Amino acid sequence: MTSKFQQLLNDITNIGSVTGFKYFTLQLNGNEELLCSVLNNPLTTNCGHGFEFYNVNDTTSSNITVNDNKKSLKKSKPPLLSQASQTCLLKESGNIGTGLPPASPTESCTSDDGYTLFLIGAYPNYGRPYVWVRNHHDRFLTDPDFKNEINKDSPVRLRSSLEWYKRDIRIWDIIAELITISCRPVPRNPFAIDLDYYDNFPLVESTLSTGAAIRTLQDIVSYDHQYNDKVWDTLQQLTKRHFENLEAVVGNWYTNVPHPSTRKISSKPFIPT
Repeated sequence: MTSKFQQLLNDITNIGSVTGFKYFTLQLNGNEELLCSVLNNPLTTNCGHGFEFYNVNDTTSSNITVNDNKKSLKKSKPPLLSQASQTCLLKESGNIGTGLPPASPTESCTSDDGYTLFLIGAYPNYGRPYVWVRNHHDRFLTDPDFKNEINKDSPVRLRSSLEWYKRDIRIWDIIAELITISCRPVPRNPFAIDLDYYDNFPLVESTLSTGAAIRTLQDIVSYDHQYNDKVWDTLQQLTKRHFENLEAVVGNWYTNVPHPSTRKISSKPFIPT
């Protein structure tokens, strides 16, 4: 296993437990799989308030079509990898085969109806990460050739997968691309945080969660992305919230610790054992 692939597995482990993202949720599924549920239509929920989106008709950010409400955007390439492409990619990775099926069947992956569920698989024998659609296949399988059961287990055509050996690609690049191809309209900041989400948890748990999210956002902005300015804004807001929570946690701890003058001192002599 290469160091680059090991880094991918580490990234999956680290980001898999991070919560509070506005447009997607994550769930670890073993050591090599990450389930990513992407919100289909954020404007139909409270997510649309106060957040910026790209024009829904802007297709420059992705070469994949999403078919919503019977309005198809023009697509230049099939949304899923053909069998021939899969065979070529396997040969490029030094493997032999004719297909790239996921290790986990569709039935083992579930998500809310308003989300499209993707399975991100980092299988060492495939040589690079691939992503499979696990529900709402009708949003992507618009051509007759892609409507059979076999092709439903074909990976999605993603730039982050195809250019794996050419660029320094991290797990957040894959997730950002999934937001771009699935979320309509496309948010300008795929890693926007729902600050109200953390109000649903006890103070200590909320503080730990915001700390984990801060670490992830710091990793993201350390690389060059077109959405970095928006992520920086989110990072500042989240950091402010985190330290407010941390101050409250420390304050509560000091409040509950007895003052030295009120502590009871045992009158029994100390007898060493």
